[in-house]
Amino acid sequence: MKNKRLILNPKGRSPLVANPKLNLAIEMLRRDKTGGPVITLDYKVDKVVIGDIVAGCVACVVAPLSSWLGVVVVHSLAVTWGPDGKVTYSAADVKTPSVPLIAYSATHDMGSSASIKFGMYRLVVPGATSEIGYVGDYVATRLA
Repeated sequence: MKNKRLILNPKGRSPLVANPKLNLAIEMLRRDKTGGPVITLDYKVDKVVIGDIVAGCVACVVAPLSSWLGVVVVHSLAVTWGPDGKVTYSAADVKTPSVPLIAYSATHDMGSSASIKFGMYRLVVPGATSEIGYVGDYVATRLA
């Protein structure tokens, strides 16, 4: 897939008590021989964190989680798959789409067979607060 756009509306309380080891929102996952995640977007305590596992970067870009709560966030993701692949990602408040809340781009092996998953994947621990999220207006276009 070349372009992918989705809208998430993470409302509710900040996951301040959730396990910081797993609170995943978006993951580009390789399905080829190498397998595993390529790029992740996680909610870590009070931050939104983009990790690039292939590049060896755990927290490549960090943004405050507070700016994501209670607003409609538009995510734009363009991927060129393969050994010389590229990813360009940004997220913005729908009211100010030209001002990114977070952005990341990289060029490296993106995998020859992959998928993109999004949602709320989290390991709940005692005392964890609730999370509410909505997904809508999802559009994916495959070019080539």
